[in-house]
Amino acid sequence: IKQFMQDTQSLGKQYTPISSSERDQCFEELKMVYTFQNKYNKDAPKMENMKWYKVQWTDVIDLVAKRRVFVRAGMAYVPHTELVTILHSRFRSNLSKNLAIGHKTLPTVSKDERIGPILKKLQKAYLGPDYGKTSMSKTDQLRPELVDAVAPKLFPLCMRSCHSALKTRHHLQYHARVQFRLFLKGCGFTMHDALQYFQKEFCKKAGMTPDEFVKKYSYNIRHAYGQEGKRKDYTPLNCVRIILGTQPTGGQCHGCVFKTHDSLQLKQILQQQSCHLDTSDIDYILEKKNEPQVACRRHFERSFKGASSDNVGEHPNAWYEAAKVASTTSTKEASS
Repeated sequence: IKQFMQDTQSLGKQYTPISSSERDQCFEELKMVYTFQNKYNKDAPKMENMKWYKVQWTDVIDLVAKRRVFVRAGMAYVPHTELVTILHSRFRSNLSKNLAIGHKTLPTVSKDERIGPILKKLQKAYLGPDYGKTSMSKTDQLRPELVDAVAPKLFPLCMRSCHSALKTRHHLQYHARVQFRLFLKGCGFTMHDALQYFQKEFCKKAGMTPDEFVKKYSYNIRHAYGQEGKRKDYTPLNCVRIILGTQPTGGQCHGCVFKTHDSLQLKQILQQQSCHLDTSDIDYILEKKNEPQVACRRHFERSFKGASSDNVGEHPNAWYEAAKVASTTSTKEASS
């Protein structure tokens, strides 16, 4: 956000904190607005530590509509905790303008054999880490015997759903197997770990023997690790591929939970699997139910308050890695 504030200086947008004297002139009004909007937020910064920015009210229409800022003479006084709204407004304005330009040139550009194929792939583009060949140490790699303890705490909801189904049914249908298997691979599972883990779980189902498991499922596991077929070493699925991929039907458990479940189902899932979340947390998450990746990120932020959420909502393994760091940090702080 600080970088954005600097960059916008050249665009004619002056975003600087108000002086202490100006803040004192409208202190009571600012205090009234800030106290009201944070009355349920125990972690809100103290009023005395706040910086305030004066901007055109049209730059923060969302905040004005929700009465989250003080407005005087066409200017809105925005606390630094809400600066992201300015960024959001400016980004949307620039994006809308450039999309209009792009729309006019699209018919011509898409015919170019050099650019056309790239445009077709943009919908599923992902530029973050692929969590393929892991460089993590053996001590950081997830072990098969630890999955049951780790899943309810550190897995995103989409992978908790697969894990829960596996423990209940001792079986996963094809798409869920692919999704969960590659996720575990990104968590540090070796091919031997995957064969051992899934064989142990699948063989708990009546009629499934080790020989039957090897015959039906071991090839696909070996294939995922580049040991069969065309020898491609597959990477875990990112959120865009999961959301836009084959949707679950008839009791299947793969896919993005925030995409495939309605609000009532999600509320029940969050209450059952995230017992530490209160009603306000769940409502905050479900506000973005129609934006699955944003809702997923909000779920992480409320589950691990204060933790870095880089790439969370973009990749299931990003959630796991960030949750692991947050959990380790909180454990160290508790013991010190």
